[in-house]
Amino acid sequence: MFIIENWPGHLTPGEANSLADRGSRSEIPDVQNLAARLALSCLSYADKLTSHEIIQAINQVDILPKI
Repeated sequence: MFIIENWPGHLTPGEANSLADRGSRSEIPDVQNLAARLALSCLSYADKLTSHEIIQAINQVDILPKI
């Protein structure tokens, strides 16, 4: 959770999205879930992401449980 709350002061949206993408490939469900939440937080900065990065983030967010 630390990275999700603090990445904007230390990483660019593209770098955070890249970390989320790598985490989404994990076989550990908790890591996949955190990666999806990180990707979701990156979408707040969609104007700073490429279209490819936005699509990656949306695809990762899709694994989050529906409320």
